Amino acid sequence: MNNITIGQLVAAQPAFRKLLNADLKLSLALSLRRLAREIISELGVYEAERLKLLSKWAKTEKGKVVEDDKGEASFEGDRREKFQSALMELLASPASLGADPIDLAAFASENIKLSPVEAAALDPFLAEIQHKETKQ
Repeated sequence: MNNITIGQLVAAQPAFRKLLNADLKLSLALSLRRLAREIISELGVYEAERLKLLSKWAKTEKGKVVEDDKGEASFEGDRREKFQSALMELLASPASLGADPIDLAAFASENIKLSPVEAAALDPFLAEIQHKETKQ
């Protein structure tokens, strides 16, 4: 899969969770599992990088990020904007996924309900694959 960003992986998490918890035909379940493994790996790298950015830009005490009364990272001055800028750059970076997109036809007989928002988040991971008809 080409041109998928880390941000798209992050945005697709809830919809993938829904698919991964559905009862599906074995072939589709295995395809989703392969894709999920790669996505989980990429999201692990993203989370590690996000935490590095927080450590760099957020207020820290004794090596730990200081949280405000809402449980969110605390920033001083323009450091929040610098963090957000660096995070946006990270989210825009390409993801390394070797798995093939999943054929939309594989979902044809499945009874899966998705909201338009969930469907849009999954769009980069799905493809309409043209199947050649075999002559008999």
